[in-house]
Amino acid sequence: MNINALHIWILAVAFFVTPYAFANLPSRQAGAETEIVTVCETCAISSLKEAIAIAAEGDTILVKKGTYKEYNIVVDKPLTIKGENFPIIDGEDQGEIIRVVADHVTIDGLFIINVGTSYTSDHAAIRVVRSENFLIQNVVLEKLLIFLTFLEILMCWLF
Repeated sequence: MNINALHIWILAVAFFVTPYAFANLPSRQAGAETEIVTVCETCAISSLKEAIAIAAEGDTILVKKGTYKEYNIVVDKPLTIKGENFPIIDGEDQGEIIRVVADHVTIDGLFIINVGTSYTSDHAAIRVVRSENFLIQNVVLEKLLIFLTFLEILMCWLF
């Protein structure tokens, strides 16, 4: 199967499956509200790692436009990470940038650059490990060797 046929197949599956997939996502308990944690270069929270550490399950992390020099970011709880105007996550050629190890994670609207290069280990822009029901969309990737790695996953959507 050539690459164009593969892209068409992936898009077709995503088109038909996506409306049904998110119907069973867990919601918070009655009365519990989700929070929006804002990240910006001049905010009290100025890094994605810090935002993930303080966010509760189900929260949305809004990353404002800017350049964030971070790598080895671990998403270990259900979160939505949404970039505003494609903020740059610069791995500074140090290693993997984002690792998802939780179910129900959305990554949307980021510009990821400078993934570290290694010939002895895999450094991915986004690595998803043992995760179900995640969504990656509107992500721009540049200056990398491996863009996405998926290990033991179920129901993913890439746009």
